[in-house]
Amino acid sequence: MRLGAVPARIVAWQAIVGCVGATMWLLESVPASLAALAGGLGSALLSFHFAARVFSRTELAPPQVIVAAFYRAEAFKLLAAALMFGLMAKFFVDVFIPFLSTFAATLLVFFAALLWVTSDSSEQDASEL
Repeated sequence: MRLGAVPARIVAWQAIVGCVGATMWLLESVPASLAALAGGLGSALLSFHFAARVFSRTELAPPQVIVAAFYRAEAFKLLAAALMFGLMAKFFVDVFIPFLSTFAATLLVFFAALLWVTSDSSEQDASEL
């Protein structure tokens, strides 16, 4: 897998975990399932936004620009997640646990990503298909 494919793979797996969580919470109720889906897809969207902001910089950009983009994207991600959690806790308190549990489950994808093998060679990409 190419190094640039890792963020896309993280976002995809977070969306999958969100859908699985929503399916599991469907056993409880439809509102719980929708809250779980919001938690999973919210996490995936935050990761997508982060990756889009960071990887929009070219490799030729000065290191200061790349690091600044990284920190700005992470700050936005943290603030948006805090806003999401605050709104859920205030207005949707009855389905906060499904939201929280699925959001937390999507964060496990980052730990799984540490085990993924990355390479810049095209030969390995072709063999993974």
